[in-house]
Amino acid sequence: MPEARALAAGGPFRRNRQPLNLAGLVTSLGALLHFQQPWAGLVVLFNFSIQLFRVHFKEQVLTRALPEYAEYATRTWQPIPGVY
Repeated sequence: MPEARALAAGGPFRRNRQPLNLAGLVTSLGALLHFQQPWAGLVVLFNFSIQLFRVHFKEQVLTRALPEYAEYATRTWQPIPGVY
């Protein structure tokens, strides 16, 4: 369960609000390219759907708990650029 303790706005969070989720998606896409099998595509789609759920939930928690998060969200990329 995500917790909102403090706003992290430095390092990789300077550009993307949730870089760990983005890295997980990039990793799963790498697995898809490596294995080139239909089951790998299913794994990537499943991972992508779970990540979207997690990102949405985290965004809600952070928005409610940290008043400064709304301003931070306006100056950073979405967790999954172009998608969410």
